[in-house]
Amino acid sequence: MTSSPRIKLAALIAGGKSRRMGRDKALLKWGGKPLWRYQWETLAALEPERLVVVAPEPPSWLPTSVEWVKDHGEQNDPGLSSRIRPIGPIGGVLAALELIQEGLVAALAVDLPAMTPEYLAGLQADCSVSTGVVPHSPEGFEPLAAIYPAAAAASARQWIGEGHHDLQGWIGRLVNEGIVLKREVGLGELALFLNLNTPEDLR
Repeated sequence: MTSSPRIKLAALIAGGKSRRMGRDKALLKWGGKPLWRYQWETLAALEPERLVVVAPEPPSWLPTSVEWVKDHGEQNDPGLSSRIRPIGPIGGVLAALELIQEGLVAALAVDLPAMTPEYLAGLQADCSVSTGVVPHSPEGFEPLAAIYPAAAAASARQWIGEGHHDLQGWIGRLVNEGIVLKREVGLGELALFLNLNTPEDLR
């Protein structure tokens, strides 16, 4: 990791409503600890300069020692399009990107518990200080276990301003513009993208 560009900011994206799960996913137990803490430690292993939780409101489970950043996804920000509300997880990624002027942001969703520091470090190794990496699986891009450069913020604002909010289309634009690279997910890596949405996913 010493030869890889430094992660300036790591962001745990925790803006979902957990409606299908029926309870706050961040508090599910994984690896013997609350899921949010497990994911926090996954990001901390990258040794970022700054580590934050991004959510629409301060989560009830958030310790005072952990920095919270407001997700754009639910607010009526005059700098963003007001035609689409909520705008979904792209609002969380944008909120994280806006915290830095240059360098890289590692983003990880709270409900991707099988993701490992080693995989994220592999993405980091393929980055430059101005170019990120987003995994691509048979399901499409995996934008919530990815690394973005600060320049992606302007692209996200433009995308939202055009009335869009889907992450797949936005990542496709980033790839076309050379802001991020697409990294294909190998068959042996697919399990890393396990997504906890319903109680059945815990079995």
